[in-house]
Amino acid sequence: YWARVASRNSTGALAWSQVIAARTLASDKSAPKKVLGLNLDITPDNKLVMLNWSPVLYDVTGATENLAGYNVYRSSVLAQDYARRNSVPIIPTIYSEPYDAQSTYYKVLAVDQAGNESDDSFIVDTSKNAYSLAVDRVSNIKMPQDILQQNKNQFKADLDISSDTVASQEFGPVIRSMRFSAVRSDTNEIIKDFILSKPEIEIMLHYSIVAGKVANGFAPKNAPASVSPDAVSATAAPESLSMYWFDGIKWVKLGGRVDVARQTLSVKTAHAGQFQIRSVARPTEFRMDSSGQSHKIITPNGDGWNDSVIFRFENPKTVEVTGKVFDLTGAFVGSMKQGPEENTLLWDGTDGEGRVARGGIYIFQIEAAGKVFSGTVVVAR
Repeated sequence: YWARVASRNSTGALAWSQVIAARTLASDKSAPKKVLGLNLDITPDNKLVMLNWSPVLYDVTGATENLAGYNVYRSSVLAQDYARRNSVPIIPTIYSEPYDAQSTYYKVLAVDQAGNESDDSFIVDTSKNAYSLAVDRVSNIKMPQDILQQNKNQFKADLDISSDTVASQEFGPVIRSMRFSAVRSDTNEIIKDFILSKPEIEIMLHYSIVAGKVANGFAPKNAPASVSPDAVSATAAPESLSMYWFDGIKWVKLGGRVDVARQTLSVKTAHAGQFQIRSVARPTEFRMDSSGQSHKIITPNGDGWNDSVIFRFENPKTVEVTGKVFDLTGAFVGSMKQGPEENTLLWDGTDGEGRVARGGIYIFQIEAAGKVFSGTVVVAR
């Protein structure tokens, strides 16, 4: 645009300046990409909390980011009340402050020169766990922070965890349905069949209470809503809600732990993926049946297909559970290992020395609460 300035004297005469030209810069409305690779350590003398993270180089459109720095936020609770720790953006990708020996949560946001902040990083705590919160700010996925860091995980890339609600499935017996996905930072691709070697992932899903009953979907507190007359009562949730996981072919019952006060159902697993809370009667004692056996035949050749058999059971009183495998002569072959969820055992077709068992029929025995559950599994070679 063009402009000039005028002044008026006591007689009313105007005097004009020269015409000047100016242009406006397009405002920057593109936020930086979120911070990944967040890592928390505590110094050996327990005096400092040390944070470091991977640098943010681009904005959400993929353009090179004109970064001002980073803001560090801290809270004593996971989902709220985060306060910024730095008065001006931090330039280096490292931050430290005194450690007060309390359980504390941190997140880091990138900020550009226009003041746009990135989305939240995943959250880390002083126990070195990482969390990703769902949109309801209660449901979340938790795992050791190392799993998401490129210099420590098997993927050699920083990982992000995305979550989304599958609202179209939240009707009838399905109370909540959510998907948690691990995403590579270098390709932005979802990692299919994301699985760890042991159940180090904790999935927590929130359920809503409306008029004293468990409601389908997410209903904010005091929100007007209706529930089915035959819906589960809030007090019956521990005996009536179970977690399910989709293994790519079928829904697998995992059970889980109900926290009535927080209105959550949690389970430990080795998988990411899609999970549901369903209303279904739960046993009060240890229970296992043939439906909990993942395969009748295994081929332990290391190709990743049918290499092992998983035994799933329900264990509401968390009694000790052990599993052993014998050949048809009754000779001991090997012990079962921890499976991919907390209420599972696994046999990988090997003996106590790690040798693959010969082809044939084997007898398994699972013992819990003074009872023995047995059956057979075939090793095909």
